[in-house]
Amino acid sequence: MATNRIRGFQMLSVLLVLTLLLPGAMPVPPTSASPLEPQTSFDCSTVTEIPQTECEALVALYNSTNGNGWTNHTDWLATTTPCSWYGVTCTSDHVTQLTLNNNQLNGAIPPQIGNLTALRYLYLYSNQFSGAIPPEIGNLTALQHLLLNANQLSGAIPPQIGNLTALQYLSLNNNRLSGAIPPEIGNLTGLIQLSLSDNQLSSAIPSQTGNLTALTNLYLSNNLLSGTIPPEIGNLTALTVLKSDNNQLSGVIPSQIGNLSALQYLYLSRNQLSGAIPSQIGNLTALQYLYLDNNQLSGAIPPEIGNLTALTSLNMEWNQLSDSIPSQIGNLTALTSLSLGVNQLSGSIPPGIGNLTALTNLSLGSNQLTGNIPPEIGNLTALQYLTLYNNRLSGAIPPEIGNLSALTHLQLQWNQLSGTIPPEIGNLPALTFLNLATNQLTGTIPSMIGNLTALTFLGLFNNQLSGTIPPEIGNLTALTGLRLEYNQLSGSIPSEIGALVLMEELHLYNNQLNGPLPNEMGNLAALTKLYLHNNPLHSELPVALATLPLNTFFFYNTDLCIPSTGDVSTWLSGISELYSSGLVCDQDPGNLSGIVTLTDTTAVPNVLVTLYRPVKSTPWSASEWRQISTTHTTAAGTYEFTDLGQGPGINYRVRFVDPTGQLAPQYYSAKPTIATATVITITPGIPRTGIDAVLALPQPPAAGVETDTGSVVFNPDGTAQITMPGPNLSDITITRTVTCTAGSPTTVTLLLSTGPQFPMANVGGAAYQATIPAAALTGNATLSVRVTCGVTTTETIIGYVTLYDPSGIVSDARTAQPIAGATVTLYQVPGWEPKTGPTDNRPNTCESNLSKPAGTAWSQPAPTELGIVANPEVTVTAPAIPFQQTTAAGYYGWDVPLGCWYVTVEAEGYEPFTSPVVGIPPAVIDLDLALTPLGGGDFKVFLPLVLRAE
Repeated sequence: MATNRIRGFQMLSVLLVLTLLLPGAMPVPPTSASPLEPQTSFDCSTVTEIPQTECEALVALYNSTNGNGWTNHTDWLATTTPCSWYGVTCTSDHVTQLTLNNNQLNGAIPPQIGNLTALRYLYLYSNQFSGAIPPEIGNLTALQHLLLNANQLSGAIPPQIGNLTALQYLSLNNNRLSGAIPPEIGNLTGLIQLSLSDNQLSSAIPSQTGNLTALTNLYLSNNLLSGTIPPEIGNLTALTVLKSDNNQLSGVIPSQIGNLSALQYLYLSRNQLSGAIPSQIGNLTALQYLYLDNNQLSGAIPPEIGNLTALTSLNMEWNQLSDSIPSQIGNLTALTSLSLGVNQLSGSIPPGIGNLTALTNLSLGSNQLTGNIPPEIGNLTALQYLTLYNNRLSGAIPPEIGNLSALTHLQLQWNQLSGTIPPEIGNLPALTFLNLATNQLTGTIPSMIGNLTALTFLGLFNNQLSGTIPPEIGNLTALTGLRLEYNQLSGSIPSEIGALVLMEELHLYNNQLNGPLPNEMGNLAALTKLYLHNNPLHSELPVALATLPLNTFFFYNTDLCIPSTGDVSTWLSGISELYSSGLVCDQDPGNLSGIVTLTDTTAVPNVLVTLYRPVKSTPWSASEWRQISTTHTTAAGTYEFTDLGQGPGINYRVRFVDPTGQLAPQYYSAKPTIATATVITITPGIPRTGIDAVLALPQPPAAGVETDTGSVVFNPDGTAQITMPGPNLSDITITRTVTCTAGSPTTVTLLLSTGPQFPMANVGGAAYQATIPAAALTGNATLSVRVTCGVTTTETIIGYVTLYDPSGIVSDARTAQPIAGATVTLYQVPGWEPKTGPTDNRPNTCESNLSKPAGTAWSQPAPTELGIVANPEVTVTAPAIPFQQTTAAGYYGWDVPLGCWYVTVEAEGYEPFTSPVVGIPPAVIDLDLALTPLGGGDFKVFLPLVLRAE
């Protein structure tokens, strides 16, 4: 007699409509309250209601998946009526449905599963199945639903799956399946949903997928699929969901994608797709979600994008898209999120963007956008995230920005915005992150900033802001980071700053702040980093500071003094990164004086005498000295500095320079050379005299040098230092005066230490000349002249040739992947020169050879330790040097002349990076920069500057 037991069958309609719409969202069938104690074996010959082979298949499934451990195994192996067992449904004396999902089945799917040939619904998802899918699954030709997702299945998808021609729903997602998608999948022409995401599937998407014309949902995300998107995908005209993000797909997006007129979800993010976005994308008028981010797409955004009026989320960031943002973007009035950041988009922000009043996220950062921020932006009253950073936007911040009352993140940094900060910014009560840094903003910080009581970060650094820090800053009690450095702020630090008890970092350096430190700063109990340097602050360090948990404290180049006794001195000694003023309170000032003469003791008047102090305590490197005062020698050659600060670590160096340029510069040292400079220490109240210098005329040049590229500098010993960029070499013509004690030279030869030799021809009188062709310059070399006079041959070094090919790649310090769209800004340190050799200890010099052994620390400090006001627009060559953005391969570079340089690198999601100062030229090798992701813990990378000669 036919049996029709439909335990849980009332859930079938839910499974059809809800369970299978999205992978992994499966309803749980009803369970029994008290499972019976099962048997360990079962005799299927006693069963009459289903065929014995089907019974044996059920028993095999129970035994291979630890049936005793199932969450619910009611009646299993306990009765001779398998159709009453939990999860088993029978129709017409056959098992037609197994519903055992979410039931702790643990083990392999047995091959006997293939005996259930009448099975129409197999629900085994959300268990702990392991091992391979047995090929016998292909025997279940009546199967309509096969749901094996959310298990630990491995191995390949068996090609026998192509036998299941009645299949409508196939869910294998969230397993560990590998290998290729079998082309036999194309036989399943009745398939409505195919879910293969979150596996390790590789190879190409088979073209046979185009046979699945009934398909509405296709999930291929999070695999290792490669190759191109087959154009046959355009046959799937019933498709509403296509997700193939986070794979390794390459090639172009096929134009046939425009045939999918029913498509609502298109996810192709995080692949390697290239070429233009096809204009046919505009045919997808039902589309709600379009994700093309993190690819290598190029060309313009097609204006047809404006046809997608149902679109709610559009993400094309992290590509190589160029040209302007199409005005048709303003048609997408249903948009809630628009992300076009980290591309090469240019032109202005279209005012039509103000039509997108449903937007909660607008991300256009790291492009090349110009013009003003359109006032229509104020229409976007639902906006929560507005990121326009790292563009070339100019003009004022529109006051309409104050209409965005829901805004939580406002990032306008790294632009060319000017004018004042609009007071309307105080109308944004939900704001938690505000960054307006590295612009050209002027005027004062508006007091209305104090209304932003939810703010956790405020960045206004590197602008031209003036006036005082408003006391209303104390209202920002949620603030953890405050950066106001590199402005022209004056007045005292307001005592209200002590209310910011959650503050972790406070950056006030490189301003004109004066007065004492408020005692209330001792309330900043969370503060770990405090930067006050390069301000005319003056007072004792308050005793209240000694309770702060600082690990970094910079207050050099201030008049803040350290109490000679007490808790403050003890506290300072425990700070790991301390750059002190070195001033001790209540010490008498000291004096320093001397006389400058020639070697014959003749006094030298009008010599420029420069006094330097170190920026931190010992040991010092050559670059860690800052100029504090200058004077000129009198007619008698004397000079004097008075009222010099005293204290431990207060030391000095003196430099003597003849303004006429006839005498070589000299530093105070123990020897009459610049090689071994000696530190001068002054005892409080006792004048230090006898800091004398002896100046000598430099040696005349050993040879005349002519070259079209690079630069030529003559060392004090007369040798020539010739430097030129490796990619832009030119011939070098050397002229040398040669004489013999008797007669003329027999031969005169110009030698390169790399091997080539060039006869020098007489060009008149005692002058001899030779030209080194650019092709002979294969590396750094020493230049010598060999002269034969009769039987005597002499060889003299006349100079050095240094080639440099500076270039760089910016990459992720964790993954080593290149970072596209990073902003790299080049700075020159005014008045500094590269070192002339390893014993050159002059102040105001920089390392010129970055070849360091592995693990060796870089001796050059970051620019913030130098007391230098950075100027990204410093004119070194015409035109001024602008910042650059790294290419898709992470590359950046410049041609630069002689000088000391450093770069800063900023990229979204990474810690900002500042390189050491480096000399260009003479010897810079190819070196790269690695950025640490935000939240990277203690893992930090600090690598040197790289410049590129194009």
